[in-house]
Amino acid sequence: MTTAPLPEINSKTAEFYLSSCTSVHAKIDSLFKKLLLLQWVAIVAIAALYTPKTWQAADASTHVHVYAALVLGGAGALFPLFIMKRMPGTTFSRCVTSAAQMCFSVLLIHLCGGRIEAHFHIFGSLAFIAAFRDWKALVVATAVAAVDHIVRGIWLPASIFGVTVVPYLRILEHILYVVFEDIVLFTTMYLSLQETRRLAHIQTDAAELAESLENERASVEGKIHAAMDQFLGDQVAAALSSIREITSSIQGTADNSSQLATHSESNGHLSSAGNEKMQTLMQQVREVADCVGNTRTSIVNLEKSSADISSVTKTIESVAFQTNLLALNASVEAARAGEHGRGFAVVAEEVRSLATRTAAAANEISKITGTIRTGSMDALTAIEDATERALSSLDFANVASESLSMIAESSLQMVSLVESVAAASSMQFEKSHALSKDIENIRKLKAS
Repeated sequence: MTTAPLPEINSKTAEFYLSSCTSVHAKIDSLFKKLLLLQWVAIVAIAALYTPKTWQAADASTHVHVYAALVLGGAGALFPLFIMKRMPGTTFSRCVTSAAQMCFSVLLIHLCGGRIEAHFHIFGSLAFIAAFRDWKALVVATAVAAVDHIVRGIWLPASIFGVTVVPYLRILEHILYVVFEDIVLFTTMYLSLQETRRLAHIQTDAAELAESLENERASVEGKIHAAMDQFLGDQVAAALSSIREITSSIQGTADNSSQLATHSESNGHLSSAGNEKMQTLMQQVREVADCVGNTRTSIVNLEKSSADISSVTKTIESVAFQTNLLALNASVEAARAGEHGRGFAVVAEEVRSLATRTAAAANEISKITGTIRTGSMDALTAIEDATERALSSLDFANVASESLSMIAESSLQMVSLVESVAAASSMQFEKSHALSKDIENIRKLKAS
């Protein structure tokens, strides 16, 4: 419920204004719920402190003020709480709460015997009630205070002013003090409500501005989305074309990688076969080197044998020469012997002829042996050269074999790498093809 008229404001401003007032009323209600209960406890404590007992001769009993504080204070606290719960935020609830608060001021003044300091509770209560920003609640509180001052000031002056006789002007003076505070509180309430109304106008303008900005944002977003749709349509088409080209290129790369893998595998097999043949060739070269070595040994032995033959031949030549000399001497001696030495001369001639043939044969053997030795030396030189060439060929064959082994191993590694590249290219082709289909589907959806 509003507490002031709302001239010249639209429905949205009124809504903000009522929302602000409702929030304030809810906060003040919560404050009064605690305040009323606290005041009830305080009233009972004051009653028990000031007049706990009443005496009649030797008998003592609890003073009636204590019962009044319990009963009247409980009624003043619990009834407003009940109303606030059943009718929260209504004008009736605020008026009941204001009247109950002012009743606590009346009861406090009565329990304190009309002490002037207790009257300040009225001004504090009016300030709390003014927080509602509802002039009706403040009027109800002022009326309760004025009626109490008039009634008790006339018939029970001691309970409100602490004296038995009170001039009417003093009652009027107290009422005027309350009215003066009301004027200040009404002015404050009016200014507060004006500020609330101004804030409601600001909230309305802000809401309208936010709505306008939202509409403008929606319009701009629509234009942006339209432009983006057109732009993205062109971009999607271009991207789709590029992806198709990439897919085709990847497919070609995959095919080339597969062919390269096949050739690399074939080269690997050829390298392995070549390595095996090279191993066989090396074995044959080793066997040839061994044969050449054996032949060299035989030729060396032959050269030694030729040397021995030459030595024997020289011995034979020497023996033939000596035999020839002996045969010549025998001929001379046979000539001297005359007729008796003629047979011996024939034998000597035969021996000399045999020695001459033996010397000639030995000479022929020496020549042949020289020729053999010369041939053996030439053959030995050739065989040593062949041995060196065979060993060199064997070294080259070892190097070639190692190179072929490295080539075979490298070919196997290349086959593995090429197979990996081929697999990656195939996967890229599948992914690119799937992406191309997805973009094509998006394009169809946007078109539809």
